[in-house]
This record gives sequence, structure tokens and C-alpha cells, in this order.
Amino acid sequence: MNRRNSFLLLLVFIILVPVSVFAQKNATLKGVVKDAKTGEKMYSATVYLKGTSIGSITDEHGKYIITGIPSGEYTIEVSYLGYEHFTKSIKFEAGKEYEENIGLQYSGAVNLEDVTITAQAEGQMDAINQQLRSDDIMSVVSADRIRELPDANAAESLARLPGVSLQRTGGEGNKVVIRGMSPKYNKVMIDGVDLAGSDANDRSTSLSGISAYSLEGIEVIKSARADMDADFVGGAVNFKLRSAQEGFRAELMAQGTYNDLKSDFGNYNFMGSISNRFFDNRFGIFAMGQIEKLNRSANVKTISTETRGFDEENEEFIHYRLTLEDQLRTIKRNNATLVFDYTLKDGSIKFKNFYSNRSNHNEFYSEKFPSRDGSGDVYVDVRDISFKQTMFNTNLAYDQQFGSFIINAVAAYASTKTDNPTDMRFNFNQAKTGDGSPVTENIPQDIYPDDAINYSNFDYHYLGFNRITFTPNNMDQSQYQGEVNLDWEFRMGEKVSGILKVGGKFKHQDRAYEYDHWTGNFGAAGNELGRDYQNDYPELFEPGDIDETTKEILYPYFIDPNISADKFLDGQFGPFVPRVDIDRLQHITDYMMYEYYAIPENQQKDVVMHNAYLSRTYDYTGKEDYTAAYLMATFNFGRMFTLIPGVRFEQNKTEYTGTKGRSDLSGPNYYRYVDDRDTTTYRDNTFILPNIHLKVKPLNWLQFHIAYTHTLQRPNYTQIIPREDISDGANNFYVINNTQLKPELSKNFDFVTSFHENHLGLFTINFFNKDIENKIFNDFTQPVAGRWEEFGIAEVFQGYNYSWTYNDTIGVNLKGIELDWQTSFWYLPGFLKGFVFNINYTFIKSKATYPAGYTESVDHDGNPFTPDSTIVYNTPYEARLIDQPAHILNISLGYDIKGFSIRASMRYQDDIFRGTSFKRPDRSITGSYLRFDLSATQKFPLGFVLFANLNNLNNAQDLNYKYGSVGNYPTRLENYGMTIDMGLRWSIVVDKK
Repeated sequence: MNRRNSFLLLLVFIILVPVSVFAQKNATLKGVVKDAKTGEKMYSATVYLKGTSIGSITDEHGKYIITGIPSGEYTIEVSYLGYEHFTKSIKFEAGKEYEENIGLQYSGAVNLEDVTITAQAEGQMDAINQQLRSDDIMSVVSADRIRELPDANAAESLARLPGVSLQRTGGEGNKVVIRGMSPKYNKVMIDGVDLAGSDANDRSTSLSGISAYSLEGIEVIKSARADMDADFVGGAVNFKLRSAQEGFRAELMAQGTYNDLKSDFGNYNFMGSISNRFFDNRFGIFAMGQIEKLNRSANVKTISTETRGFDEENEEFIHYRLTLEDQLRTIKRNNATLVFDYTLKDGSIKFKNFYSNRSNHNEFYSEKFPSRDGSGDVYVDVRDISFKQTMFNTNLAYDQQFGSFIINAVAAYASTKTDNPTDMRFNFNQAKTGDGSPVTENIPQDIYPDDAINYSNFDYHYLGFNRITFTPNNMDQSQYQGEVNLDWEFRMGEKVSGILKVGGKFKHQDRAYEYDHWTGNFGAAGNELGRDYQNDYPELFEPGDIDETTKEILYPYFIDPNISADKFLDGQFGPFVPRVDIDRLQHITDYMMYEYYAIPENQQKDVVMHNAYLSRTYDYTGKEDYTAAYLMATFNFGRMFTLIPGVRFEQNKTEYTGTKGRSDLSGPNYYRYVDDRDTTTYRDNTFILPNIHLKVKPLNWLQFHIAYTHTLQRPNYTQIIPREDISDGANNFYVINNTQLKPELSKNFDFVTSFHENHLGLFTINFFNKDIENKIFNDFTQPVAGRWEEFGIAEVFQGYNYSWTYNDTIGVNLKGIELDWQTSFWYLPGFLKGFVFNINYTFIKSKATYPAGYTESVDHDGNPFTPDSTIVYNTPYEARLIDQPAHILNISLGYDIKGFSIRASMRYQDDIFRGTSFKRPDRSITGSYLRFDLSATQKFPLGFVLFANLNNLNNAQDLNYKYGSVGNYPTRLENYGMTIDMGLRWSIVVDKK
């Protein structure tokens, strides 16, 4: 049976369900479930008619509604882990509507007035109940957890969940890795609406702009259903925005942050929120605004290596340069959330808006020392980067229940704009000392790179201004979407009930990326800019600013005397070069641009170069249209079995315009021109994706959840744009994109066992397996000969090497296990009842077969920098997936007593596979990562809370290695130190009963 017939068969099945089942006009029960003492609304409590399959689960406002109740007397049963069961008998009559508001009592309470549910325990219970009641396989960070002990940012909260690891910049979580799948394999949503992608190359999204103070909760969804978009292989992160609760509420927060690496106290975080409900609590408004400044600087040490020898047992690492980089990174963020909601009779209208603006100003200073004789001068690079990213997400949702029918409609818009107007690299070099001797000499062949600095006569006073590179770029993505879903609740007697669901979705996406590339030579390489600059601006220079021999502008001219040099890696390598005045360097850039635009081409001194090839070859524009429809059913067989079969249809049409051309043009001013043309290509792919979930609850404390699902990962944007480049010369090369790449298809299997009880809490075991077809590989390089017709390459280029992106036919397997235990010790005597404990462990294993395109340089005369011949290898090899750790462990222990809360946490992440190569020694991994954090709050009267977050107490560092035959060889170290956040929150709640 083909896919189309399978789809039609399910449609016929749904239509032929006896209409008489729905025709009977039965009773309706609705109400609110809340904490009996605090009045707090309870999310994900279950309300069932005992002995039947008829029931409901409360929403985020504690509301429930049960329709289609046959006439008769039933016992309603309400359950919520951590609370006593509630039961009550009600006699229902056909056609009538009943309201029952229920207050649940904390488990084990004898006198309700003496019971205090601790803040962390309440947040944990919320997360457990949401996880148990969900038809998805998910992990949850609850609203109470976010509010009571917030992490430094929303991304750090995710990192505490099973199967989740983060990619960091300057120690701050930026992108999420789920179950070892790279960020591009995971989707990020706000209230179920995709955030527009933030990466120019792939489909990943940055999390760094999302404020924890705007969130009601976070869900990490690890299994798809037919009513969900299928474009995630690892998982989907859903950030849920806050909405107004009953009563007037206001909150203010002021925070200061100390950065230990830079001894910087000048950071701040201010937040204010306000909410209220009007018109008998039907209309609600929530508004939040936040401004923040952070220092996310880092010290980075890099060792550049080259591997000689193909045999893994005899390879040799040639380290030829030590680079020390002081990264000064200042981040400013503005966030705003505005949510309106209106409660209808049996429905709601919600209008949610999220805005984030992040601007970075980065100054990177790097010192580069040769660690082999003959490998060059000492270089200093200064990089100035101004970066701005704006994210906006808005959605209008309508929900309404009409008897047994529920209609849901959503219209949404999302955009991400990234502008990098200033990305300038200024290069200085020192070739000689003051007496004319070489800056480096007599370097032993066996020294460790850290010692290379001791063989250098480096003196920044002799650094000459050599080169500037200016690469502004920007990316813009916007998307519109609309979807409609219809639920049809049915009953087949008292033991069988369920929901039939059908829906459709359309999304249009526009995307553009633009890159520009300028370079300028200011050194002694044949140009006269140094002399001209001195003659044109004599008032700027003093004796010694210009080297009399080379006519280079010397480094001291740019130094800012008001900024002192920092120590590097706790003084291990001494002070860094003095800081420069960026405005002076910018002045040079302005001169360069004036030279290019204002002076006739035949009078220019070949100082400035606008590289037309680099400025065109990566640019692209395009659009995508996504259409989806689905059919899904939920069958409840009593309280024991829930079966959720479904099928989803997805079609994705793309249209992208990119550049095809040649970069091998020669002659004067070759960089000004490129032989290229715009080319537009189209793709159209369609999938029918079956999914099925089965939940079995044989005992009150035991639950099984089995899921078999199909999900997709669509190609990176830079993989399907019609880019082509032909390069002649010493290495004839042909780069061609495969514009007809297929999406990767993942067949996923999950088996979850959950043990849950008031004393135990929740313990889950999750086995998962993914078989991925059509895995996309790129940078596959080998001679074209014999295959030029297959790729549509002209016969004249068949002797060239080519780079090609393709879908693998072997397949990839990923499997693993997640263990998670969440509990509190409320039942222990005395002070022990205040402890809350969480631990989760994830093991992941994967196997992928990588392409073999590899050319090795062979040294015959003893000089590794002048190879005499090459050998081409074309044998595939097996390795794990990029970005996949094997082990992840999270442990946290919290304690609450009266108004004081404290939580100590540890996270461990095993080494991660980061770079692939045919030669094993050239493959790269990270080091293992172990980090400790501490958070504490103290409540005071009148709504004041003092809080502190101590992040990275043990000064964990990010490490990179290359494989070696004896041991891993270190290639990179990033140190960002500890940060301390301290602040004061004030909140007020005025309930309107």
C-alpha cells in the first residue's frame, strides 16, 4: 500500500466513526483545580470519572472541562502528584452543565494550616505532573522553578534537563544540543511558534536573547506527534510566555554582576513587570521589560598543528604557531514581552508578543608566536566587532469549544535580523628587533608550544601596521504562518473515549544573506600609504610613529594610554599588548575607503582591495513555502491504555538565488572583478510521516510510554543555494553545491518507564533509538575524473578536484538511555523535610560513516613546510556524530527553610566530537566539562527577595584536543572565569476575590 492510500484510509476511518456516538446530548462538567491553602491554580491535574475513560487535564490556569457525560451518578476523582486524591459523587442529568471547583490538600497534611510547601518542591511537583500528563515525551522546567531560583539565563535552565547540552560563547549558553544532535537538528519555539533562525548558514536558533523573567515554563519535546511540525531530529524547545494571573501583580528586579576574569563590577540587569485582570477576570494584560549589560570576556590559547605521517601509530604533530587571544566581549540586551488574553465562554483569545534586541561590542587582541624556525614573524591582530541581533515573535491564537468540538486557530509572524556592520581585523607584525636581528631564532624542534614565547624577542614598539580586513555582513529572515486545528471528542460507552483531530498549516519564509569583503595593505609590501599618510596628516604623527626604514605606522601610535593591559591566564604569559584606540584604527579604515571611492582607478596605489569574488560568492536570497496537513486520533481505553496514531503530510518548496562564477581571473586588479552570474534554483519535496504513541498505566505508580515517530532535518541554507566556483592554478578546484539535496529522515523509537509516587517522586528510564536516512555530508573532495557528467560539470574541468554535498546511502544510527530522578523529602522529620533532589544521567552512542576525500602532503627532504608530493586517499571511515557527548550528568540539591532557599548544582559533560577528518589524528574533540553553580534567595517582608547566583565556582574551562596515538594533544583552551550575580527583587500581589 503506498503512502497516499494509507493517508486516505485513515481519513475514511475517521469519517466512518458512527455519528450516533457524538449525537447524544450529554452533561458537561467544568471548574478550576487549586491548592486548598494558597489558592494557586494547578496545571496538569487530572480530573476523571472513576471507573470510566471520561476525563480531562487542567490547563495553565487550572481550568478543566469534561463534555459528553452520560446520565447517571459518577465519582469524580482528581489527582496531582504530591497532593491527596480528591473524590466526590455527582449525579449527572443529560443536557445540564455542572461546575465543581476543587481544592487539593498537600500530601500527608494533618492540619492544613501547618503545611508549608517549599518553593523548590512546588516547582519540582509542577514539572513532574506536566511531564506525566503529557502525550509527548518531554522534560519540563516549571514556572515556579524559573521564578524562585532563576538561572543566569533561560539556556542554563535547559542544561539541567536530561539529554541536553549547550554550546557556549564566553561561558554563556547560546545554542542547544539535544541527545547529541547538533543545534541545527533542533527547533526553538515560543508558545508553539517557531523562532526565525539566527544562523546565516544553517537552521539553528540562538537562545541567548530569551529572558527567563518572561517565561511561564520551558518544555523540551523529544518525540513528535502528527499535529506537530516534523522538522526536528534531536528535539524541540518550547518557551511558554507568561500571562496575567488573578489580581494586580507587579515585580521589580535590580541586579549587579561581577566578572572575576576581568574584575569587572560594571554589569547590571534591571527588570520590571506588571499584570492584572479586568472585567470579572476575563481580560488579562501582562507586560515585562528588561535591560541588561554583561561582560562575557574570555582568555583563549590556541596551538596550530599539522599532522605528518598517515599511519596512526607513527603520526607526528607539527605545532607551528602559538596564539594567545584576549577576548573582550560586552553584551547589552533589551527584552520585552506583552501578552493580552480574553476568556470566552468555553474558549479564549490570546495575543502574545516577544521582542529581544542584543548588541555586542567585541575587541579581540591576539598575539601569535612561531614555534618552529622559518615559520614567520610575530603577529598581533586587533579585531573590532559590532554585532546587533533583533528577534521578534508575535502570535494570535483562538480556542473555542462547541460541545464535543474544539477549534484552534493561530496566526503568527516571526523575524530575526542580524547586522554586523563593523567586523574589522587589523594586523601588525614584527620581523626584526631594534638591532635588526630576527624576532625569533634558534627555536628547538622539541619544545612545547607554551615555551615558544621564551624564544621570541617580541617588543610591541617595533610592530608595524601591516593589513586590514573589513567584512561587514547581515542576515534577515522573516516568516508568516497560519494554522487551523479541529478536535472532535467522542465517547463509545463509558470505557472508550477519545479525540479525533485534523488540521492544516501554511508557512512562508523569506531569507537573505549579504557579505562584503575589503582588504588593505599598509605595510612595506610595495605600497606608499605610510609616507602619504604622514604627509597628508603631519599633525597626527610624532617622531617614532613611522618606521624610518619600512615606512610602516608603528603600534605605539594607536595605543590608548587610558587603558591598561590585562594579565592573560592568571599571568601565566605576562601582560598583554597595550590596548589601542579603536577610533584611530577606524580613521585608517575611512581613509582606505576614501582612497577606493574618490581616487580614479588608474591613480590608486593598489592599497585597497574590494574582493568582488568573496563579496559575491556567499550571498544569497530565497524563500520557502511550507504546507502541512494531518489526521490524528487519541483513544482512551479506560484509565489504563491511551493509543495515539496519526499521519502527517508535509510539502516544502524552496527558491534560492546564488552566485555561479570563476575566481581564477588573473591580471591587474583581479580582485575588482569576478566572472559570475545569479542563478535561481527550485526544490520541491513531499513526505507522509506516520507516528504512533502508546501509553500504558497498569498501576497507579507505574506508567509506560512507547513512541515510534518520523521526523525531518532540512538542508542548511548554504548547502542548497546555487553556488559554484571554479579555481585554476596550482590546485585546480571545482566547488559545486547540490541544490537538490533531500532532507534527512529520522525514524525514532522511544520507550519510557515512569515510576511515580508521593514519597518516591518521579523516576524515569528512557531508551531511545534513531535511524537517520539521507544524512547530508559536505566538503567531500576528490578528483572529478569519471564523474563529471554525474554532476553536470563541463568535460574541460574533469581533471579538477571537486567539493560536493550529497545524501549518504549508508545511514546513521544513534541510541541512548536517559535516567532521571526528581524527588523531595517532605516526609522526613524536622529540618530534613526541606531538601529537594534532582539527578539525571544520559548515555549516547552513535555511528556514522564519513566520506574519505583526503589529500596528504608528503615530505621527502626534511622540511615539513615544503611538501614534495601528495597522496590521495578515498576510503570511508566510521566515527560518532559531530557535537555528540557520550555521557551527561546533572545533580542538584536544594534546601528550603522558611524564607530561605539554596541550590547547589553540578553538571558533567563528557568529551564532544567536534571535527572530522579522514586521518584520525586530525579529528578534534573537546575535553570533559565539570562545573559547579550555587544559587540562593532570602525572602523578606513586604515582598522583597535578596538573591545571588555564583556561576562556574570551580573555574571550568572549555578545552579542545586532537587525537594522538599516545594521548590527546591539546589545541585550544578557553577560560572565562566565575561570575557572581547579586540583586534584589520586589513583588506585590493584590488578589481580587
